[in-house]
Amino acid sequence: MAKIPEKMRWIYDLLLTAAILAMATVLCTLLRRIDDGSGYAVMDNSRNDLYATPELLEAEQYLFSMMDRKQETWNPDRNQVRDLVDRYSRNMKMEEGHGMAEDQADAAVELLAGNDMIMALTGPAGTGKTTTVNAILQLLENEAERVALCAPTGRAAKRLSELTGRKASTIHRLLEVDYTGGVVSFIHNDKNLLKCDVVILDEMSMVDVKMFQALIAALRYSCLP
Repeated sequence: MAKIPEKMRWIYDLLLTAAILAMATVLCTLLRRIDDGSGYAVMDNSRNDLYATPELLEAEQYLFSMMDRKQETWNPDRNQVRDLVDRYSRNMKMEEGHGMAEDQADAAVELLAGNDMIMALTGPAGTGKTTTVNAILQLLENEAERVALCAPTGRAAKRLSELTGRKASTIHRLLEVDYTGGVVSFIHNDKNLLKCDVVILDEMSMVDVKMFQALIAALRYSCLP
C-alpha cells in the first residue's frame, strides 16, 4: 500500500470521516424506516425486537391457525386402518422379502386415521419415510379421488416421482402460475381450489412460509395435506 504524504494525510482523514458519517446516516435512515410503524416490519414494543414483515407474520399466523383445523369428512375407523396397514405389510413381505417396520406401520396408521388438516412425517435419511409414503399411496388408491404429489423444486419432484412411481410436480406447477396480473400469482387459490383429496409434499424444509400459505389456501376443507 502506497504511503500517504504527511501533507495529504489530513485530506485522507477528512474523506474517511465523511464516508463513515455518510454510511452512518444511511444506516440510521434505514433503521428509522424499519421502526417508524409504517409497515416495514413488525416490532415487539415491550422489547423493541424486530420480528418479521407484516406479510410474513400474516402468513405464519394463517398457517398456525390451520394446524388446529380438523377434518370433518375424513374420520376412518382406526382398527380398520390398522388391519389394512398390516395386510399391506404382509403382502409387501411376500413380494419383497421384508414388510414394514413397526414404527413405519404406526406412522402410516397415524397419518391415515388422523383427522388433522396438516400432518407431518419426519425422520433422518434411511428411516423409511419413502416406504411409509408408498404404503399410504397404495392404501389411498381406493379411498381418495385424487392424490397430488409435489415438491418445492423440479429436482425434488423428479426424485419423488422416481421413488413412488407416480407423477409428481413442483408446487408452482400444481398451483399453476398466473402472470396476467403483472405480478406472480396462482390460478389455484382460496377462490379456485385444487380438486384433490390428499396432497403429499416432499422436502418441506425447503418450502418458504409464503409458498406454503399459498398451497394450504388452495386446498379444499376435505383435503388432507
